Amino acid sequence: MMLVERPLAFARRARHLPSIWAARFVSSLRAIAAWQWAVMLFVSLLLGFYIAAIPTLQVPEEIKVAMDFSPRTWSLFFILAAMGPFLALIAAGVSKNLRKLLLIVILFEMPIQIDYRFGYSELEQRFGTISGFTVSITTFCLIILYTWWLIDVLSKRQEAPDRTFFRSFLPAILYVLAVAGSILFAVSPSATFNWTGLLLQAFLLFVYVAYHVRTKVDLQLISTVMLIGLLFNGIIIAGFGATGRGAADNRVAGVDQSSTDVQRVGGPLKVPNLTGSYLAVTMVAMFSFFGKNPRKKWVTLLAAAAIGIGGLALLWTGSRGAWFSFGVGVLLLAFLLWRRRWLSLKVPLLYAFIALCLVIAFYEPLTERLFGEAADAAASSRAPLNIIATRMIRDHFFFGVGANNFAANLRDYVTSEFTGEWIRTVHNQYLLVWSETGLLGFSLYIWFLLSTLWKGWQVWRAGDRILAPLALGFTIAIVAAMIHMTGEKYHSRIQTELVWLVAGLVTAAHRIHHNPQPDSASLFRSEFPPE
Repeated sequence: MMLVERPLAFARRARHLPSIWAARFVSSLRAIAAWQWAVMLFVSLLLGFYIAAIPTLQVPEEIKVAMDFSPRTWSLFFILAAMGPFLALIAAGVSKNLRKLLLIVILFEMPIQIDYRFGYSELEQRFGTISGFTVSITTFCLIILYTWWLIDVLSKRQEAPDRTFFRSFLPAILYVLAVAGSILFAVSPSATFNWTGLLLQAFLLFVYVAYHVRTKVDLQLISTVMLIGLLFNGIIIAGFGATGRGAADNRVAGVDQSSTDVQRVGGPLKVPNLTGSYLAVTMVAMFSFFGKNPRKKWVTLLAAAAIGIGGLALLWTGSRGAWFSFGVGVLLLAFLLWRRRWLSLKVPLLYAFIALCLVIAFYEPLTERLFGEAADAAASSRAPLNIIATRMIRDHFFFGVGANNFAANLRDYVTSEFTGEWIRTVHNQYLLVWSETGLLGFSLYIWFLLSTLWKGWQVWRAGDRILAPLALGFTIAIVAAMIHMTGEKYHSRIQTELVWLVAGLVTAAHRIHHNPQPDSASLFRSEFPPE
């Protein structure tokens, strides 16, 4: 009987939604003063002209490349940017559920990467430089969300952030400023501008999530959405790997067989190492769903399926660094959960058995990837890059060569001793940050990461049955990313946004722990009226 009553009650409540949304929209428009409309118009025009003027911000030799885009393309992005604040204004008067929808769109778009790069250069990208100014679905969602936030603050619907809020973000703010300031020392200012724009987008996502995820329900919602995204991408990647597509399909699947005989799958991201980074960090975070707490059983089953399929997908990427970081992260997370008696030994033993079966089934490609010629070549190819990075640090110790300018300075460091070597941007995030932003930027970057780990550890020690496992999962996910950074440059869009998103969730958990709010305080709560 209950199975019939619940859908009927849901339908009865849903009938009232259009009239409620319309009434709220009208009342919202009436509540907005003329000066607030003027602010929205100014922000819209500023955003529109900013995006339309991106080509003129490139260095002279790149202007011709950037201006190859048709006026129609620029007009489209101008219109979209100009409409963003007004769309947010409309959304603010309709439903808070749209806020949740936009955030979910961001979470699903991140591992798919629906974006466009203005002024893209394949040559720059080939040497490991972030080429072109990136505009994505996430960009427009953030424009709407932040304008919506501004409207709420101006109309007194929401309090403005206090000093404590900004103080908790101090390491992140200073690091972003250091990256932006490194343009003063850059050989290619446009490259620094492109990377700063990408980093700023990740920073804005970090701030928004850290401030607006206010309750345990919010944190569980974001975690569940990430879990569904992991399952979705895992099925795609594992499917491509299992079916072994042909050359035409490999372009779509991101299958790479160029360097070895071992097939590697990149999935929607096209690049196996980037896909490995996403899978490793996300799966470590989602493993916390196995911690014993009051959670619905279907979520735990969903986590089991997502991590199982994601593990198979991770195997297909062939990313040794992702394998290692995932293994260390899961072992550390499982140990801490087990030590507190929040995890049954059956779970890690079951996954260990599954991993053993996969190793036996893929024994030859695994041994080739780990101990074959490809492994030796990868290790030897990275050594010269580390040497170049250390020399670059020695010459530009305090301020670096400019963010995203490592490749632009290679000509000053590639001498005859590196003849025949594989020369690219160094595959070590720590050496890369230090060489590009100097000791100042490197110190701030490490401060940002360590302060995030400390916040997560504080929440874990508090022992909340819902908050602690989630915070621990996100904290260990950052540890896994930091381990992977020793052999991978974490400056692509997916890697950057994922690390900053997880850091934002850890910060949100820390704020929830110190300032608990009732579920009614959630900004993502349903707008159904009471019966």
